[in-house]
Amino acid sequence: FSLLGLAHALQPNEREELDRPSEEFADHSSKQIVERLDDLKEECAQTREHVAEISMVTTLSVETMLKDLSATKRQVAALEHRVAAQELESKRAAAEAEECRDTRRAAENSLEEARRQARHEALKNTSREEEARKELERQREVDARTGQAAKV
Repeated sequence: FSLLGLAHALQPNEREELDRPSEEFADHSSKQIVERLDDLKEECAQTREHVAEISMVTTLSVETMLKDLSATKRQVAALEHRVAAQELESKRAAAEAEECRDTRRAAENSLEEARRQARHEALKNTSREEEARKELERQREVDARTGQAAKV
């Protein structure tokens, strides 16, 4: 027997009964497929919602990071400005210190020159005083001799 032969051998009402289970199976399968599709649609909708939530959270996180980055950039710029100002102040202070050292050296040189001149003048004065004393002694000797000569 083949299936085709069996189908022809059955009475028409029997054939309908045989077709009915396959229709019921098809209806049952269709219902399962439709239910599965509905389940998949629901899962897809939930997945979309989940992806939308993740996207929103990610967007907020990225926006927050960008704001933080912007604030950090402003802080870095402010720090760079302060460092540049401190470097400029440091250079100004170094130039001022160098000018002070130059002024001190000039003052020390002037003081040394004044001391040298004072020693020279002191030596000249000492020599003049010595000469004046000698001259005074000679003059006294001369006066003493002249005075003795006048007495005689």
